[in-house]
Amino acid sequence: MLGDAHTTQVLGKGDVKLCFTSGRVLTLKDVLYTPSMRKNLMSSFLLNKAGFKQIIESDQYVIVKKDIFVGKGYACDGMFKLNVEVNKASTSVYMLSSTNFWHARLCHINDRYVGIMSSLGLIPIIKKNFEKCEACSKAKITKRPHFQVERKTDLLELVHTDICELRGILTRGGNRYFITF
Repeated sequence: MLGDAHTTQVLGKGDVKLCFTSGRVLTLKDVLYTPSMRKNLMSSFLLNKAGFKQIIESDQYVIVKKDIFVGKGYACDGMFKLNVEVNKASTSVYMLSSTNFWHARLCHINDRYVGIMSSLGLIPIIKKNFEKCEACSKAKITKRPHFQVERKTDLLELVHTDICELRGILTRGGNRYFITF
């Protein structure tokens, strides 16, 4: 849920490495991939909980852990932008390696089939942890299919019939009902 109480769809979850221009690397765990968000957001609360110290002074943002400098950022458009090197190849690989991403991309197919396609080398999946799909739950796709009824194989083993009324119209023989087979 976002700050304005709206929700957004999460297509993947994994770890992301931030390579700061200082040469230090910060690995963020359990990062959510939400394609509808325009900016990548990082939780100061979760950084603090992980033992990082954050210093904000004179439009500068500094991240420190155990008195060792990790990285910095600067104020931009009401937020702090981190000085990190963008590795477009790894972000693309992450997006394509999510089981949930391929589940959604392939029209919400069963996770078993996503696994089969991955084992055949048709799709690149690194993380195979499949999380519950909210869209499938809402559409009740996750329910088990009904058991198939045993079909009859011999002629006239099962006959469907119906009796119909002609409602005020009589047949040539004066009948009000007829039977269908």
